[in-house]
Amino acid sequence: MLSLTAARPADCDALARTSRAAFDADVLVGAPGPGGPPGYDSAEWCRRALVWGRVFVIAEDGCTVGGAILIAHSADWMELGRVWLEPSVQGRGLGRAVLADLEQRAPAVRRWTLDTPAWNLRNRHFYARCGYAEVGIDGDSVRFEKRVEAETPG
Repeated sequence: MLSLTAARPADCDALARTSRAAFDADVLVGAPGPGGPPGYDSAEWCRRALVWGRVFVIAEDGCTVGGAILIAHSADWMELGRVWLEPSVQGRGLGRAVLADLEQRAPAVRRWTLDTPAWNLRNRHFYARCGYAEVGIDGDSVRFEKRVEAETPG
């Protein structure tokens, strides 16, 4: 069973481990070498992210298999700073379930944004399938956006 919970400092070692596994495995889908975004493999960086972002633990059957970081820019604009899953659980629909869960947790958000490396065609296709549109390229990154309409009262 999949679960998303707010991360605590004690979760940061597992989050750094799963992040390292996920981002380093991107060499299999076109990354120029192992690595990831700043602090992707650091428990200390994760602890600092708990202060400025909303950090989540993604678990399956009680085992940490990934994480996510949301950055609120305003009441109606949220950035998906990072989301990752260990390679062993990818390709099973968990990523879509995670994004849907994150979006449901922030019903006031009307604008979701994120970026991903331009070389990562797998991520680009994934985000497009989840309703995100490519809105620009900034250096080596592709910027995505998803607009969510407000529900009309029934």
